[in-house]
Amino acid sequence: MNSSFAIWYEPKNKSDKEKSNIDLHINLWIDEHQKDDIIDFGFMINQPQYIKKFYFFIPFPIEEHNIELLTELLVDNPELANLVFNGDIDIKKTITQAHPVKIKGIDKEFYTIKYKLLQEINNTDLEHGSLLEFNFDDSLNDKPKYIRFRIKEIEENTIVVYNERAVSYLSGVSNTLVHFEININEYRKLPSDVNQHAKDLFIDINRIDMFVMTDIKMEYMFSSIEEVESRLLETKDWVAYNKRLDNQKDTNMLAYQYVKKVENNQNIEEVKYFKDFTIFNKFNYEKVKYPYIAFLVIFFTGFTGSLLSNIDTTSIFMVSVIFGGMIMFFMYPHLPFINNNRHKK
Repeated sequence: MNSSFAIWYEPKNKSDKEKSNIDLHINLWIDEHQKDDIIDFGFMINQPQYIKKFYFFIPFPIEEHNIELLTELLVDNPELANLVFNGDIDIKKTITQAHPVKIKGIDKEFYTIKYKLLQEINNTDLEHGSLLEFNFDDSLNDKPKYIRFRIKEIEENTIVVYNERAVSYLSGVSNTLVHFEININEYRKLPSDVNQHAKDLFIDINRIDMFVMTDIKMEYMFSSIEEVESRLLETKDWVAYNKRLDNQKDTNMLAYQYVKKVENNQNIEEVKYFKDFTIFNKFNYEKVKYPYIAFLVIFFTGFTGSLLSNIDTTSIFMVSVIFGGMIMFFMYPHLPFINNNRHKK
């Protein structure tokens, strides 16, 4: 991706010195097989009473059916809310447009937002991408508000880039380099019309938690963020949240977590929020193409049998040495005694 997502807002009162800030949750689900990856965004909007409108720029074109709002899914399935927020969640469903939520054991209470706050998509004169606009109701109180949605059916090489190449022709092994870059409010990578529209209203960010989910067979190679935690994903528990996992519920997936947050300094009264975020990751996915191997075995068996039927024992030995050398050469990267100098973390 050659551009950046952007988050900004229109304040209710431009002269107000108080500002809002957000906690941002990002879940990127990489599926090397389908190559139409999905990404989830969750916005915990703190001090929402200062916001009139909330904007989210997506740096590629999308249609309305590509947006799936997830807030009600969490309200209707508290067990999924427990997974998303990694805690014991108490949600009180109401008939209003916000449901009170409390994380037990933590002094944190907020409200989830119903769908109707999502007013329009692609509704401005912005080019180069798509825009989501959220209008905030004056009747909402000053408790933090949470909005969660999914961008799905993302075209290949829009966020995640796949570069497949053959590694060993005789072994039938192919190698796919997978990389992605996520930018938030990266001024240099935003179109000029977005920067003009947002001006100085990019929102303060208190914390970003990003999870990247991949097949366990995908080898982690590099990340621009040094500190990363990983664990096996409870795939079966997440099927109701991400239907595509239904085909993978009996397989192992890895979840990588990256965190960026404000530095808490007790000697400084003013919190120094940040406004931008960038992460670049690279993975390697290796797979064996069995039909290709079967074809090679049949071909070389027939070819060798035909050849050996017409030559003497010495020639058979020489041919065996040549074929053995060729196999050693082509399978060099995969020999167990060869030190493969790949960067791992």
